[in-house]
Amino acid sequence: MNKEIFLNTYSKYQFFLFPFFVVIPTILIGYFVLYPQLTRLLSSQNQIASVNKKTVLLNEKILKLKGVDEEQIKQDLAVTLQVLPQDVDFANSLGIIQNLANQYQFLMINFQTSKLTDSKSLKLSSYTLSLDLLGPKSLLKRFVDSINSNFRLMKVARLEINTPPARDEATALITVEVFSSQIPTSIGTAETPLPEITKDDEELLDKLASTRPIVIEEVIPQGPRGKTNPFE
Repeated sequence: MNKEIFLNTYSKYQFFLFPFFVVIPTILIGYFVLYPQLTRLLSSQNQIASVNKKTVLLNEKILKLKGVDEEQIKQDLAVTLQVLPQDVDFANSLGIIQNLANQYQFLMINFQTSKLTDSKSLKLSSYTLSLDLLGPKSLLKRFVDSINSNFRLMKVARLEINTPPARDEATALITVEVFSSQIPTSIGTAETPLPEITKDDEELLDKLASTRPIVIEEVIPQGPRGKTNPFE
């Protein structure tokens, strides 16, 4: 009797019982068993693809690094640090300007320095040298141009001139901004592409390497000399 009642009940409600006993367990099994397995499979495939990408990039870096001329890199770095050093070089910069002043017959009367400041837009640091100079008015422009075009990265930021009439003489207050830059402390990650020196970079480095301050030697006339050894 119980069996007949069960069969009658099942046949009467099988449309509702079938989803309950078959479909819902299938969905639950798929969600709690198959879905995690599929998620782990996709994650593993992504990890494998990421590792393969890193491997290809590292192999490319290795090939490029094998072709790097180490001596040339050292020479280029030395030139770059002369043009844009990482340290504050008050004495060196002042010596360069003093040398240029001597070339154009300017006398440095006084000078002052400022504190180091950072420029976020240029990613550079800079300080200023304020110079009081006296020299020929006709050579002042050439002197200023020589500062701006010097191999050491600097520029004339301010210029005040006082020129007496009827004399080729000028008193100038020149403010020179001198730049420096910190060397990067990291070389990037494995995913970072290897920086390359372009043709324009090479041409600029060659131009900088060939640019040096020109020193004009003054010839001082000398009178007749005596013997080096007076006992000869």
